[in-house]
Amino acid sequence: MSRELVHTLRPEDLVGKPRSNEIVTAARSGRVAVRLVSNYSEKNPLETLPNDATLISLLKLFSRGVHRALIRSAIPNEFAGFVSDRGLLAWFASYASRTPSLQNLLSNPLHSLSLPSLKIYVAVVGTTVNSTVLDAMKLMSEEGVSSVAVIDDENGALLSAVSVTDIGKVIRKLLPVENTYSVRTILQIVVPSESKQVLFSPLHQFISIIKEVDGSTDGVDKYPVYSVSPSNSLAYTMQKLLATNAHRLFVTVESRPSSPIQTSTTYGSLSGIVSIVDILSLFARVANITDIDPTMMQRHRRASSTSSQSSSDRDLFLRSLSRSSSRTSIHRNSSFVLPPAIGGRTPSIRASVPPYTAHAISVSLPTWRDNVGYEEGEKRVVDSMVSGYPRFFIHLSVQKLAKIFEQKYGRNGERCMLFPTQKVADQCRSFMQKNSVNARLMSLLICPEDKENGRIIERDNRSQNDCTSTASVNIHIVLFPAESFPVAKQFWQHSGMGISSRLAERCLSMLPDEVTQAPPSSPPLAPRFVGKTFNRHYSVKSQSRPTSPPLAQSPKSREETLETDHSIYLEERYGRNLPLAYAASAKRALRRRVAGVLIHDTNHEHQGEPVAGEKNLVVGPSSRGVEDVSENDVYLYPTGMAAIWNAHHIASATRPAAKSVCFGFPYTDTLKILQKWGPGCHFFGGGVDSEIDEFEALLKREAAQNPDIPPFISLFTEFPSNPLLRSANLPRLRALADTYGFLIVIDETIGNFVNVEVLPYADIVVSSLSKVFSGVANVMGGSLVLNPRGKHYAVLKAYMNANFEDLYFDEDAIYMERNSRDFRRRIKIIDDNTSAVCDFLRSHSIAGGNPSAVLKEVFYPKYMTPENYEHCRIKGPGTEGGYGGLFSLTFASNAASEAFFDALQCYKGPSLGTNFTLACPFTILAHFTELDWAAQYGVEEGLVRIAVGLEETQLLLKWFDEALKAAERASR
Repeated sequence: MSRELVHTLRPEDLVGKPRSNEIVTAARSGRVAVRLVSNYSEKNPLETLPNDATLISLLKLFSRGVHRALIRSAIPNEFAGFVSDRGLLAWFASYASRTPSLQNLLSNPLHSLSLPSLKIYVAVVGTTVNSTVLDAMKLMSEEGVSSVAVIDDENGALLSAVSVTDIGKVIRKLLPVENTYSVRTILQIVVPSESKQVLFSPLHQFISIIKEVDGSTDGVDKYPVYSVSPSNSLAYTMQKLLATNAHRLFVTVESRPSSPIQTSTTYGSLSGIVSIVDILSLFARVANITDIDPTMMQRHRRASSTSSQSSSDRDLFLRSLSRSSSRTSIHRNSSFVLPPAIGGRTPSIRASVPPYTAHAISVSLPTWRDNVGYEEGEKRVVDSMVSGYPRFFIHLSVQKLAKIFEQKYGRNGERCMLFPTQKVADQCRSFMQKNSVNARLMSLLICPEDKENGRIIERDNRSQNDCTSTASVNIHIVLFPAESFPVAKQFWQHSGMGISSRLAERCLSMLPDEVTQAPPSSPPLAPRFVGKTFNRHYSVKSQSRPTSPPLAQSPKSREETLETDHSIYLEERYGRNLPLAYAASAKRALRRRVAGVLIHDTNHEHQGEPVAGEKNLVVGPSSRGVEDVSENDVYLYPTGMAAIWNAHHIASATRPAAKSVCFGFPYTDTLKILQKWGPGCHFFGGGVDSEIDEFEALLKREAAQNPDIPPFISLFTEFPSNPLLRSANLPRLRALADTYGFLIVIDETIGNFVNVEVLPYADIVVSSLSKVFSGVANVMGGSLVLNPRGKHYAVLKAYMNANFEDLYFDEDAIYMERNSRDFRRRIKIIDDNTSAVCDFLRSHSIAGGNPSAVLKEVFYPKYMTPENYEHCRIKGPGTEGGYGGLFSLTFASNAASEAFFDALQCYKGPSLGTNFTLACPFTILAHFTELDWAAQYGVEEGLVRIAVGLEETQLLLKWFDEALKAAERASR
């Protein structure tokens, strides 16, 4: 506490507070103990529980309105940690999914439950739209709440909400950045001038202007009103509370618009509030706990506010400012990093990553043993999984749709795979026939009218009147014997062109209720795992088996917890996405973004359309190192692997028949594509310059045998590679390609075009947009770019003009476009974070000069083949490229690897490029049945791969320091 702050306190502020004199004395000495100022307002007394406390103990506490409890350790005078009311709610949400009796309770609508808050003017603290910001602040202080509802004067409809966080954020924007201000300085600078205008402005102006600007330029939520209707289920309400990180939700008589982008800005008539405390008090009643009083702490806070002598407007302003500083002071984390994991730990095993996300593309595997169990098929791990990487784990909505079609059209127990076009379905069937499997095709046109008509009609049997809506969807089905599912699954995994989960949900929404809600008429799907000898993803010798979990016997309960409006709410991130009518514009914006032709990328939308996608937008020359690149040279695919699969097929279709080359140890599906489609592949797994010598010698031999035909059709390489982060010598490979006539395909996913310039050396550049380009881990996508200055451009372009199919589902493109608007800003933060973490780890490694270290090597482009990476790294004022957000670690022993991984306090699961740090034991997940083969190329069994996110740098360093210490302890 600064001396100036003490001097701003008035004598009457100190009356009745015995600690005041101690604080003043300590402040004058220059050192104030935290214990003196903790809960000085006495609004939030610290609650402690013994280490053997039960759930009943927690429910007793939280049902009175306490938000967190300190748990004592078994060791005297020590503490085990905190438990929050949100953490307990999350536990109930997870536990209920496995407990039929709780499922029944959670399926009840809110209006049927005994919740104390569902009474307007009793539990809801609100003010009218014409009140001032200062009025709202006073009301919050007097009522002991942190936010108030803003209600329309005329009809009582809920318009928005204003919180101390909102106001504090606005005030801080008025202060010069990079400075720390004392209270006196803030009072002198802010209150009499700029902020006076804010404090006395009407709330309708605050919510319509201030929050609109926040939503369109800063990427935060444009309309942060979290509401439910009385008809919503308790399960839905709990999931929305957890997903939005809110403590309470407004209850409105009418459902809010499906998207806040719609012209309506009201959310229905306000009828009450439901909070975490309310729900926990309900569980307390179920547990027969007596003396439940969810409003007790609110009354206590209100009484504390009333008795406070420091109630001037300026003091109230400062109190609200300081109260919100911890939540909003770091702007870069405001909208992109996930909420802290429950209890400060990563999500439980099998939970989706990100949590509570309907289309999450990762799954939580928090310990090394969990990952091994995943590969070995342990029931503890694989049963009841709800998410995974979509090319490996078939989303439950896709499974449900496939099961419906198998029951309706399957013969003798046939299984099926679903694809967006007939061409892709034909390619799947051809692959299966090549592997001696008979498969047959059928096509459906699914229309909104089908739900009302109560039937599913094959596309060829439809009349013109059967389907008139533009919302109809074509689905193409490949049916095959059940025992051949592993072969079909190879195509699904390697090609990345199966239907997306959003497309499956669109189809399910149009099918008759009696079809989608009917219980399965046949046993569940075959088990995913057939024993330890099988690798779920990859194997040198292809060994395949079913790789998706059985459908739940009663999937209806899960669907109820992910109702349509809930899914829309979570997916649209409270109104930040686009109406479906602008899907074409979203795709145009994506192609421009990838092409690097946007003169000024923006978060703005114009009447719902992204500015970056407007047809007549003026664009500039490309920043990709080849100025001629335009949006017309960029092609979008449903996944990054689909872009790679199609790049290989483009090369095969436009070049004379020959083998391909894979240079460097790649993400393994790339190698499988080159091996399984076409005449084969030469593999140079090291990816170092000495192997270019070997490659050049091979080129000379092949060319000598047949000088009229190029020795190879293409060379695929990653820049840098995953997981060893090595970078190929692109100038030298380009020179060989020009001499011998083969194409170069570069995967830039890990480096990304903000950091490196690889297009000048490639004929085709591919990338997984699912990774850092999106960052949110809730949508898949890929891109393919042709180099217009490439030697083979004319032939490649003509082929694409004649054969390209747009497979990217509109809704996926919409979410990808919104996620990617600020990808350049995020990449810079991730680059800086990763560099700091890797420098720290490198200094504690054997490779970094510490011979006794438990950490052997840090695989990071700054240290691996640095001269090759530096040649392509972007350099220039304001455009300095970094080294990316991915690195890998190897340790002196597997025990050290396991201890490090288990102790690391980030999310654990497959994928990379997320806005949150994500780690996995890469070799265990990717090469479980070929560990010795992978080790030949330096991909050790104990390798840990980490993708760094947007967290605070100091927090990341703390995580890695603690994990490193755990590894050291395991090695003693």
